[in-house]
Amino acid sequence: MELSGYGERGILPFGMKDILIDGSMRMEYVEGIVGDVFERWGYRRIVTSLLEYEDVLSRGIDREVRKGLLKFIEHPSGRVVTIRPDITPQVARIVATRLRDWPRPIRIYYSESVLRSVGDQFSKLDEIFQIGAELVGLSGPEADAEVVAMAVEALTALGVRDFNVTIGHVGFLRGIIDSLPAGEEEKGRILKAVNLKDRSGLVDLLSRLSIEDTHRAILSELPLLYGGREVIDKGLEAVDGLKGAVDALENLSAIWRFLELHGVDGHISIDLGEARGFHYYTGMVFEVFVKGLGRGVGRGGRYDSLLEKYGYPCPAVGFAFEVEGIMAVALISERAGRSDFFITGGEEEGAIKVASSLRGMGFRVARDLARRDYEEALAYCRRNGIAYLLDLGPEGVKVEEVGTGRKTFWKVGDLLAGRINLSTLRKG
Repeated sequence: MELSGYGERGILPFGMKDILIDGSMRMEYVEGIVGDVFERWGYRRIVTSLLEYEDVLSRGIDREVRKGLLKFIEHPSGRVVTIRPDITPQVARIVATRLRDWPRPIRIYYSESVLRSVGDQFSKLDEIFQIGAELVGLSGPEADAEVVAMAVEALTALGVRDFNVTIGHVGFLRGIIDSLPAGEEEKGRILKAVNLKDRSGLVDLLSRLSIEDTHRAILSELPLLYGGREVIDKGLEAVDGLKGAVDALENLSAIWRFLELHGVDGHISIDLGEARGFHYYTGMVFEVFVKGLGRGVGRGGRYDSLLEKYGYPCPAVGFAFEVEGIMAVALISERAGRSDFFITGGEEEGAIKVASSLRGMGFRVARDLARRDYEEALAYCRRNGIAYLLDLGPEGVKVEEVGTGRKTFWKVGDLLAGRINLSTLRKG
């Protein structure tokens, strides 16, 4: 993908990336396809600020994330400024202030990079490219199902195969954890073990707590509560009497029904042991996994409390794809972002006319200003993925399809007059 960085040879700050020509074309392709899907669902793009005041941004991010922020002082105000680690709090700020009077629901999407601290003791920074969408102003299972179904449609449009969307609900875990006679530290350890699917470690933790056997049995089974629609029924049997957990499962059941109506349930699994984002989200959460890739490529969920922190109580749900992960698994056309024609030979006036005519038809055209010979021009096309080499001569245009070597001949007058059928040529 020609992504470079991570302090290579000391040229860039650690964790930063240059995206070179091939990688940029692949990224543009992915963002174009995903953005088109979002727009077909009625979402419109916004662009958020790279920098935020720390005291403003901190309202929407938790304490652990705040520890790893890259900060500096703004002069002459003296206020602390930080680079955004997450787009969703920015969306919350924008909706609560700039779009407060906009008719709801608000459907918006973005394509931005964030700067996040990773590693032990937040020792490393990583620049992450995201494309995501937020549905603000609607609560309920139908809104939750919309963003999940839209994510599935985007992956399908990109030709991604063997992907799965796991759905959980923080209310289910919260309903169980809150019922435990344990301190916050112990609850945190339990959540961590659940999140890591560490059943043996979880059983060991629970053995040291004075809790009811029914609660111990429920918690020890959490890492195993994964599968299809039937998992919701298993969960209901296990948590009978715990209202918060029951309400969460009933909400998941309603979301599943809408996902069936969207026809995407074949890509969905239920994971009742999902604990990531426990302090950030308020309801349904989901993550996207692709076979053969060792990490999730997208995640999201419902966050009904976030906008209230900016003075505007309002429900919301959203998600984001990690663009580099999607680039690794998407079926990207070899023609993505490439030029259609490279023009060599001929006099300047004629070459400019031919190039302008083809551009007017919607093709991507570059001219050989370096005056290469034919074989050098052909090699240039191969290296740059250009589809056709046009060699202008006194009698017309010799056209070679670079990938196949197939040749044809056009008369310049016929080309300029639109008498040549170019409809079968693939545009870049």
